[in-house]
Amino acid sequence: MSEIERLAVQVVDSWERGDLAAAVRELACHLDMLRDDRLRYKSQIEAARSTYAIPSDNDIEVDEDAIVAATDDGCWVSAWVMVREDDTEDSQGAEVQHV
Repeated sequence: MSEIERLAVQVVDSWERGDLAAAVRELACHLDMLRDDRLRYKSQIEAARSTYAIPSDNDIEVDEDAIVAATDDGCWVSAWVMVREDDTEDSQGAEVQHV
């Protein structure tokens, strides 16, 4: 589970228990961090788009609001990678159950 999902679940759980404020503050801090990282690494996001997404013939997409994870010598930039049904063993696709 990603950090944003964990924090969202925490907000929902806190709502049900009646102690929502602390969970919302923690979620807000994380959202601020994501926004700050996008601004700080804007040129790396653009480099990911121009290096990988644009020449990929629409098989890779990099969103404007991509999630970024810094490393010692660069950063990871989240991207969408197209996987066609024909590229998988089970071309029917998996049925997803939502709870």
